Amino acid sequence: MRIGLLLCLVAVACAHPGAPPGGAAGPEQLVGMWRLVEVVGVRNDGTVTTSGFGSHPTGYIVYDRSGRMAVQIARDPRPRFRDAEHPTGDEARAALDSYVAYAGTYRYDSAQRVVTHHLELSVDPTDVGQDWAREVSLEGDRVVLVTEPLPLATGERVRHRLTWVRVGP
Repeated sequence: MRIGLLLCLVAVACAHPGAPPGGAAGPEQLVGMWRLVEVVGVRNDGTVTTSGFGSHPTGYIVYDRSGRMAVQIARDPRPRFRDAEHPTGDEARAALDSYVAYAGTYRYDSAQRVVTHHLELSVDPTDVGQDWAREVSLEGDRVVLVTEPLPLATGERVRHRLTWVRVGP
């Protein structure tokens, strides 16, 4: 049920008409729906590690022409509830911690090759109102986004490199 609600919120956010931020929706190459194929953590020394999303996370990101975006990512493996109607507090927390979903507007700076997501809604309400910058590399039917350094559970800070493949216009 929560997944259905999140999908509805994403659809509403993407369909909402509005002026693109900064007067530009970004390059046509970025517009479309993308499926997540890989997430890795990149350490300061350039070595790569499995991210907190696990070995095979699933997700989608969409950028539309009006300057709206939405993303959902689920960790691999995703925790399950023993009783879907009555999850325990720990089960609910684990489910929340295993899922990222937000939507809002975006601005693409092609000179800097950076896309900035402005969060208008999020599964984590403390994220609303934040701007999250991502380095962008467009490679044919793939787009690679690299985050700013983020903390792992170990306290180490790594940049997450997310690789997406185009699945729709």
